[in-house]
Amino acid sequence: MTEFNQTTAFCIPVKKEEWGVKEDVIMGGGAYGTVWQVCDETVNEGDCGYAMKMIPYKPGYREKKFNLEVKAINAFAKNGFTVPVIDSWSCDTDGDGGGVIITRLLDITASEFLAGDEYSTNDKIKMTNTLLDLFDDIHEKYQHGDSHLHNVMLLNVLDPYQSYTFTTDSREHYRVFVIDVEKSRPLKTRTKKIRLGRKMVEMTSTPEAQRKSDIKQIYNGLWVAPEVLEDEKLKSRFDAILD
Repeated sequence: MTEFNQTTAFCIPVKKEEWGVKEDVIMGGGAYGTVWQVCDETVNEGDCGYAMKMIPYKPGYREKKFNLEVKAINAFAKNGFTVPVIDSWSCDTDGDGGGVIITRLLDITASEFLAGDEYSTNDKIKMTNTLLDLFDDIHEKYQHGDSHLHNVMLLNVLDPYQSYTFTTDSREHYRVFVIDVEKSRPLKTRTKKIRLGRKMVEMTSTPEAQRKSDIKQIYNGLWVAPEVLEDEKLKSRFDAILD
């Protein structure tokens, strides 16, 4: 049994480990829900290194779609592209309700890193190259579908030899992850009909176009640090995909 709080879109589980919400710390949010910082209350003094995404259900997004999102996150996590789901649950009663997904809390978005004055241009170039390495591997199987730079996050790590990790000039090691993979899907050619005026026209999307769409969103976000594209090798990586 669960009860659903309409104000916070938070399903409070019965007979589950307690997760304490830091109600004054909202990490982000949008059409697909609000992200809060939460603490594991089973640990003495609480470990608050967790993020909780709370998703209110609405027409077109019910429990089945929520379960597919959890599955997509874990598929990405299995390949090292994102952090795995630690806990999740759903409550959907009388046509209302919502779902909750808990993962480890990451440190900073790629957009914030690029816009920050504390990082050198060299650091930002290394981060962007590492991000492209990550998407090279994602694009073996998937399109992310919503790859703007607020959906790429960094985690400060001790081990510089982890995958998709770069080292800043100040010797900090950051690992790059993607988040919000609910729009992801396997790469394959897709055809759909759309209306143009009075006619229905077939539109075809190829894997190449799907890869390009992801990289275009990343490229467009670089307006916060245009100096990185003065690096010829990095610029050529983008050009090879987008031209």
